[in-house]
Amino acid sequence: MSASYLACALAKAVIELKRSVRYLRLPRLGDELASLQAQSRTSHWLKTLSRIDLVILDDFGLVPLSPSLQPLLLELLEDRHQRGSLLLTSQLPLKLWHSQFKDPTLADATSIASSTAPNWSNSRANPCANAPKPPARRRDSDNQKP
Repeated sequence: MSASYLACALAKAVIELKRSVRYLRLPRLGDELASLQAQSRTSHWLKTLSRIDLVILDDFGLVPLSPSLQPLLLELLEDRHQRGSLLLTSQLPLKLWHSQFKDPTLADATSIASSTAPNWSNSRANPCANAPKPPARRRDSDNQKP
């Protein structure tokens, strides 16, 4: 089960609870943020996201984020810490997250943001493998008297 699949499953559960979700793929977000910066609309974008209950940033570290856009990511992380939930998925091991940032302050901020992240030794491990199994369904034949 991939991290993206689990993120989508969690998003579906949150939506079923009548909460708002915004799913963003980080590899594509760079282009969107560059366009917003050119139009001086990043503040509006951040304000819009602040009203969302859960923001999902998928595939962190898949492609390098432009150094000019890294402060925006930090601002988004800080805003989510103050106002709402953030789910960040990545195939990149946590120990390599610092390498994604040119600025050590930004790198430290992502380390703090990831401090509650699960640390699975195998990125393909199934985090639900040890979950208790639901009770077996009863068949109609089990309810019949002999």
